[in-house]
Amino acid sequence: MTAFVHWVLAQRYRLIVLAIAVAPLLPTLTAGLIALETLYRDTATGARSGAYVLLGSAALSLASGASVALVVAIGAVTVAAGLGVGALLRASRSLLLTFQATLMLSLVVVLALVLFGPDAASLFGSFVDEAADLMRERGATPDQILAVRSWQDVLLGLIVAAAFAQIVAAALLGLWWWGLESGDAEFGAQFRSLRLGRVLGVPGTFVIGLSLFMNVALIQNLAPVLLAAFLFQGLAVVHAWAHARSWHVAVLGLMYLLMVTPVFGVLILLLGLIGLVDNWFDLRARVRSRA
Repeated sequence: MTAFVHWVLAQRYRLIVLAIAVAPLLPTLTAGLIALETLYRDTATGARSGAYVLLGSAALSLASGASVALVVAIGAVTVAAGLGVGALLRASRSLLLTFQATLMLSLVVVLALVLFGPDAASLFGSFVDEAADLMRERGATPDQILAVRSWQDVLLGLIVAAAFAQIVAAALLGLWWWGLESGDAEFGAQFRSLRLGRVLGVPGTFVIGLSLFMNVALIQNLAPVLLAAFLFQGLAVVHAWAHARSWHVAVLGLMYLLMVTPVFGVLILLLGLIGLVDNWFDLRARVRSRA
């Protein structure tokens, strides 16, 4: 991987071409490349490279007959995410600060849209109707269709949670690659120290708890974002224990492999629970003192 990073950064056009090539299928990878460009060179260069990526993506979509407006919109969000986390990492050199700032911004977006934006029916009604019609054509039962329609009220939170997870993943990729290029070995230690902290973790715990009993739109939409954040903290806890106890790499490999199997949902909830408990009881204290 180190040789790959050296090769990509040796010529600026290589990173731009690679970012354009992977943008349609792997936007997180594109955002990570823009973050790396920003970290390695500077924010202005990262912005220029991001602009070239947008132009290249638009040209490819035009040639393939895809919706240029949709491709440019998704590309703009992707580039902005990579540039934002890259600039924040460059200024602070802190993965923890970047993680917490991204979470705070995601929560503010949900808060603003739920309180001041259009209702869920206006935002997602047509999409949910199309999904329900498609399921009906495929022979779904009325209960299954009703279950799909019930997701309409929490779809905003799920979308923001997915965006938050991809932005954090881009920050992880960018910082990891930059560490390989610069010889900085702090990435692992920074990732293993990831946490929400008391300011975000304590109210986050109560919001998730309330979401189990209260069908309030704001709480139901904030909960998925906070669960995604606790998921990353849970991953950090597992990596901290694996590092301190010298677990075989196959253990972590199996964990990530299970994330693409039918037990994905159970594993996400388990890791989120580990992160939530760690926020209160510091599950890494023993391995930290051992180190």
